[in-house]
Amino acid sequence: MVRILELKNSAEIVEALKLIEVDEVGIGMMAPKAHHYVLKIDSLSVPAANILKQEMLAVGGDAALHRKACDFSIQNTPCLLMGTYHQYQKVIKKLQVQPFGLKATGKEMQNVLRHFFSTPSSIQAGPYLLDFSSPLVMGILNVTPDSFSGDGIVNNIELLLKKADQFIKDGADLLDIGGESTRPGAVKIPAEEELKRVLPVIKEVSRNFSVPISIDTYKPEVAEKALKNGAHIVNDVWGLKKEPGMLRIIKEYGAPVILMHNQEEPVYRDLIREMLEYFKDRLTMLENSHYPTEKAILDPGIGFGKKPWHNLSVLKHLNEFRIFGRALLLGASRKSFIQYAAGADVNNRIPGSLASVVLGYMSGFHIFRVHDVKESKQALNLVKAVKRANQHGQN
Repeated sequence: MVRILELKNSAEIVEALKLIEVDEVGIGMMAPKAHHYVLKIDSLSVPAANILKQEMLAVGGDAALHRKACDFSIQNTPCLLMGTYHQYQKVIKKLQVQPFGLKATGKEMQNVLRHFFSTPSSIQAGPYLLDFSSPLVMGILNVTPDSFSGDGIVNNIELLLKKADQFIKDGADLLDIGGESTRPGAVKIPAEEELKRVLPVIKEVSRNFSVPISIDTYKPEVAEKALKNGAHIVNDVWGLKKEPGMLRIIKEYGAPVILMHNQEEPVYRDLIREMLEYFKDRLTMLENSHYPTEKAILDPGIGFGKKPWHNLSVLKHLNEFRIFGRALLLGASRKSFIQYAAGADVNNRIPGSLASVVLGYMSGFHIFRVHDVKESKQALNLVKAVKRANQHGQN
């Protein structure tokens, strides 16, 4: 019988080789040759691109260029590189002595490949360690009267504590507390009102439960007082772009930050490329500001600055956000794109939400911001068990 094996990562490749009793030296040599990857370089000078193509061909790979690159009638060309991890390593080494900026290109290729295949470091959030070796579920506590999902609770600490308690019993690893609705068309509120809503909740949750708390805000004054009173993480839906004072706050308190992709108008020429450039810019800004970028968590911002079809495209390309080597958060729970795709109103979106969670975990995401903790935890536990399943395990 001839079979096609679905080997999704290096661990599965190594296991397949061990099952046919390949020796250890052979496994080390052959595992990097087992997966084929396509890398896209948005623009290279034509001389550089032609050299790169020749180097790829020399190791058994290939590179697709613009049709006019062969006669040098254009100055720059995008490139699609096709090869195995093993072939890329050979080419990257050769690029170190090539002209036309190819040394820098090789370094970027190396970083992308290294990050794509690595698990991000754990992050310290106050006294808590966020360990990304297993998926983490973040329960949503909306302290608002106008939450899109209808689950907002205001001026009822007892009910909010009861909900937090249930989330934790259901397996929540973190809690996200927000006092201003960010749904389209929501009324903006001043920082004073936002603090009035969230501070009592943060104080009581931190006093009663041992769980990391994220404050969902883009206002520096709200973030600072929240961190002083029991919050550990800042979840900024504007990725530190709305209020420049937010950077000072997260640096001063050493707080991890969730950087969400967001923009005012949902207009894109190349959605995924522009999102990746956004995160590259945000991480560069943090690095230049001497903030440890390993404490940054990236969120593609499902439902923020995007049309429904944009959100579906983001879900299709979640794997691509792994190139930064940072922890990734997905917040697709009960959002309106589910109605667009599956015809479900806001009261019937749990199945679509769970599908998004599963897609996210299978694509390498680490944190899932959800309204339905128990259901999400069960879905993740099942997928985790499937990923770790060994066909030669216990009978």
